[in-house]
This record gives sequence, C-alpha cells and structure tokens, in this order.
Amino acid sequence: MRNISVYLSAVLIASLVFTTGCGGGGGGDGNGGGNGDGPDNQPPSTSISPGDGQPYSKPQLVTLSCSDNSAQCTVYYTTDGTDPVSNGKLYSGPFTLVQDTTVRYYAVDDAGNRSNVRSSSYQIADACTDDTDNDGLTDCDEITNGTNPKVADTDGDGFLDKEEVDNWDRGGGNHLRFNPLVADVPRLRVKMLSTPVIQLFATTTTGQQITEGMTESEANETQVTTSRGRSNTHVVEEQHAVNVNAEVKTRGPVTTGKVSASYDYEHTDTTTNTAYWNQTTVQTNRQDSSRYYEQINSQEVQTTGGEIKVQVGFINDGDVSYTINNLEFTAYIEDPNDAFKRTPVGTLQHAGDLTQTLTPLGRNADPNTLEPDPFIFTYVADGNPDEISRVLENSNKLILKPANFSLTGQRTDVDLRLAEQNIRARTAEVIIDY
Repeated sequence: MRNISVYLSAVLIASLVFTTGCGGGGGGDGNGGGNGDGPDNQPPSTSISPGDGQPYSKPQLVTLSCSDNSAQCTVYYTTDGTDPVSNGKLYSGPFTLVQDTTVRYYAVDDAGNRSNVRSSSYQIADACTDDTDNDGLTDCDEITNGTNPKVADTDGDGFLDKEEVDNWDRGGGNHLRFNPLVADVPRLRVKMLSTPVIQLFATTTTGQQITEGMTESEANETQVTTSRGRSNTHVVEEQHAVNVNAEVKTRGPVTTGKVSASYDYEHTDTTTNTAYWNQTTVQTNRQDSSRYYEQINSQEVQTTGGEIKVQVGFINDGDVSYTINNLEFTAYIEDPNDAFKRTPVGTLQHAGDLTQTLTPLGRNADPNTLEPDPFIFTYVADGNPDEISRVLENSNKLILKPANFSLTGQRTDVDLRLAEQNIRARTAEVIIDY
C-alpha cells in the first residue's frame, strides 16, 4: 500500500471550489458592470483576501476571487513580481505566503474581457524564525514540507519532523522512507528456511516407534511448486498498517496519484505463502497416513499423535530498529473448495528464548539473498493424530501465519506503543506506508 499526508479540513474543501460570481475578502478593483441584452464588454472584477498594507506576524493563506456580470471568470496570478498576463498561473485554490511577497493578479471572463492587473504586497514579519512546536523546523519550513507547525511529530511515528526531513530521500526511488508525512512503522519479514515437517507418530506396548509422514531429511529434498498462482518464495510478511478504506487525493509536494488508508491500526499479513508440494508428494503423504492407521489399528499402542515443525528466520526490511518478542505461528488448512475459508489447526511455538533485536537492512540490501539465524517452531498434537493426519493428507493446503508477537523499540526516545496511539489519533491527516 503506500501514501502521503492529507488534511481533511475546511481549507482543503474550500480549495476545491473555484469561486465564480462571488467576491469576498479585501477590496475589489471596481471592474464589472451593469446588465444588458447587448454584447458583454464588461471585464470581471477581482478581490483578494486578506488585504495588504499591514505587516503580518505569521504565514497568511491568500484567497483570490472574481465576479462577472453575466459570464464565468478565471483568475491568473504570480507571486514573484512578474507580469501575470504573460507569466501567470491559473488560480485553483488558496495558497500560503511565508515571506514578504507581492501578488499580482487579474481575471478574464468567457467573453474574453480582461480586468486590470492588480498588485497586493504582504509583509510577513519574522515568520521564518518561529518554531511553534520546537521540532527543529521553522514554521515556514513546516508549511513548505506540508507538516503541521503545531505538532512536532506530524505523522506520529516517534521521529521528529526535522529528523525525518533531514533523512528524507525526496528524489530517490524510496521517497516514502523518512517522509515526515508517512509514518515509519516496524516491518517484519519472516522467511521460511526449509519445507515444513509433518509427522505422525505412535509407540506400541512393546516399545516400537511408528513414524510416518514428512521427515526432516525428506523435507529438504521435497520439490516445491506453485499452487493456484501462489509463488514459491516461502516468505510471510507481517507489517503494521493503518488503512482508511477510502481513496484520498494527495496533498503537498511529495508525490502524485491516489492513496488508500484506514482508521484501524493493526497487524496485517500481506502474504501467507508457505511451501506447496506437488501432487506426487501429496499422494505419497496420503499413503503414509493410511499406512500409519493400518499399523496402529493392527497393534496395541500406548501413545499416538503428530507434529508440525518449521524452521524460519527473521528480517527487518523496514527503517525502524526494534526487538521482537513471543512470536508464534498459527497453522491453517485451506478449504479445497473455497480458497478464502481456512480451518485452524494449532499454534507452533519456539521452545527457547525468541527475543531478538533486528536492525534495518537499509535501502540497498536485498532480503531475498539473506540467510537469517534459524529458529524452530513446533506444534505437537499428543493423542490426536487425526488432526495432523488431516494436514498431512492436504499438505498443499497448509498456511502458516505469524501471531501473538510484540515489537519494542531500541531507541529510548521512540516508543513504538506510543507511536501506535499517535498514528491512530492522526489517521485523518496521516497515511501509513504499507
């Protein structure tokens, strides 16, 4: 998903309405004329708000408008002192002045009548030295970058606006990285390092061990193929995301296009690909399952059961350093008749200490070429071989999803839990890169 800041405010809405036939604000130029049935020879009148002639201590939002006796009209203007007739740009909404500026403007109606060029000079005293929110950016810089001059961390991710602006790769291929309008949230990539092991086991009264299914040695040799369009990358990505469930037009000097967002802050699995075996292997697994039941039904057994085991590694392919804690995997079986229906099987857990600090890879690293430290996760179904048998017989429908984990920040001045609250509170203005 990506992604920039958007302000859902009356100012934005007003900027989308091109006023025709209405005045307002500062003084008009006296153009415009009476009504009549003859040709329209009257030029439109123009107005500007706020009025000039006095110093302002803060940046000013300037609105231009025009009115005409019978036709629609359009305003053109400049802010660099040049002639708007030859160099003007079309007025499309209010604009902000952050320093001393002369606005020159005129209007033309549909009949081709043009008003006189008018000039309004504004003095913005000391505006570019103020830093209202003490984030290191002046209020002028905040307006230029589209950030909130009254909030030190506009996107709520725990990084001050100045820190993000200083590290913002505006013109590069990753313009969302440390974008002050796009929250930098933790990204966790879980990479499967081997094919899952699925085994059925039993112990007879004479001590004989019965084991059927996918063993570790077989798993390493198993051919992995795609199924129903899924890729065989063995990657499960788990990311924090904020969505608004709506398309919002972009705002500011960041990028163009449309973005989507949501009001819910949650963990969203973007892919749930795991190992999918070919039909030959699936058929072998089903034969192993049948052979297992033939043995336990023909002998006296003391214990029965089964297990699912996977070996995975963790990669931080985001921009925020963090420590991962208490991750588990929930195993599901996909309904062969309905790809969106999943039946839970059990939870795979790591037996040792899982706490691991992950530092960001950086922009130039390729996570697909890395081999992270391996961690074994296992689900054991003692006394319930039927559950594992169902997985073994439908091994090409096995899905693993990360669950029940927490991320804690390594920077003492960035609290990921606090950032979560701030991001949720600011989702009307901030969109999350996901």
